[in-house]
Amino acid sequence: MSPVIQLLAAGRTFRQGPDEYAALRPATVTIDRGQYVAVTGASGSGKSTLLNLITGVDRASQGSVRVNGTALEMLGEGALARFRGASIGIVFQFFELIPTLTALDNVVLAMDLVGTVPPRARRARALALLSDMGLANHVFRPPGRLSGGEQQRVAIARALANDPPILVADEPTGNLDRANGERVTALFDRCVADGRTVIVATHERGGLDRYHRVLRVEDGQVMESGMAEGAP
Repeated sequence: MSPVIQLLAAGRTFRQGPDEYAALRPATVTIDRGQYVAVTGASGSGKSTLLNLITGVDRASQGSVRVNGTALEMLGEGALARFRGASIGIVFQFFELIPTLTALDNVVLAMDLVGTVPPRARRARALALLSDMGLANHVFRPPGRLSGGEQQRVAIARALANDPPILVADEPTGNLDRANGERVTALFDRCVADGRTVIVATHERGGLDRYHRVLRVEDGQVMESGMAEGAP
C-alpha cells in the first residue's frame, strides 16, 4: 500500500480572547490507499477538526497535511477548492444539500463546480449514482421531500459525483434510524470494496470490526487504536 493521506505534526489551534485553544494537538498520521478508517471519540473531542484538516476545509495551524503527495498548506483557496473537489468526496453530518435544488441537480452541481466530468455526461452520471443509491424514483424531489436516510444517500451520491479516490464522512449515521444507518454503512463498505480510501468519524462503539484501522481522538489528541478486531 502507498500513503494517500499524511498528517505531519499537523494541529489546529483557535484563539479565544487572550488564550489559545488546541482543537487538535499536533499529530502524525499516515493513511494508506484503500484503507477503511474509523475515527472515534466523544462530541467535541476533535474528530471533526481532524477531518477538516484532511479535507482542507480547515487549515492546519502547524505542521503539514498532504493528500496524494500535495501539501494542502501550499495551495491558495481557489486551487485548494479545485483539488478537494476532484480528490475528496465529503459527506457532511447534516447533509448540507441545497434545499432549492432537486436531488438530481444537487449531484450535477458538484460536477459543474469541478469540471472534470464532461458537461454532456453529468446528468447521466448523476442519474446513475442516484439509482445506485436506490433513489431512482426520487431524483426530481427537493431535499425537503426526502427522508433523512434518503437525503444522506443523495449526499453520498454527490460526494461520489467526481469519482474521488478518497471519501470522508463526518458521523454520517448520527441522525439516522438504525435501518437507514445500516444502509448507509453498507454503501461505505461498497466504496472500500471498489478501492477507495474511506474515513468515517463515528460515535458508535459497535461495528468497528468492519474497519481496517481505528483512530481515537480524546481532548484533541489522536491515538492509534491499531487494527480493529476481525478487520479485513
